[in-house]
Amino acid sequence: MSDMPFFTGYSGGGSHTVKNYDTLENRPVINIIGDPVVISDLDTGVYNIDGTWAMTSDSAPIDTQKDDLFYVKNDGNNDVLLTWVTAGGMTSYKVAQGGTADDVVVDSVLTAEGVADQMLGFF
Repeated sequence: MSDMPFFTGYSGGGSHTVKNYDTLENRPVINIIGDPVVISDLDTGVYNIDGTWAMTSDSAPIDTQKDDLFYVKNDGNNDVLLTWVTAGGMTSYKVAQGGTADDVVVDSVLTAEGVADQMLGFF
């Protein structure tokens, strides 16, 4: 489970100081809390989820880890696409708009082990 929002604040050069990341108008990452957050209900964007998430309302909830990122594409007409980026890999999910848990397609895009095997070879 996420311990804290992806960005908690920033104090940089210049005359402006951001006290709360979530108050910015054009946040690159949107922090949300839920149990579960239903991915197919989200708009297109990049999210950091604190709590659990599910691809559809009838999918089993999945725990988030600190600093996981969720890249969601949802134009409201076609498939809802998700790329879940974790410290150990990337997994993609796809479900038709209005689909159920049985319709979710899962594909492992990248894992740390797979990259190491390709870079180092097998011994």
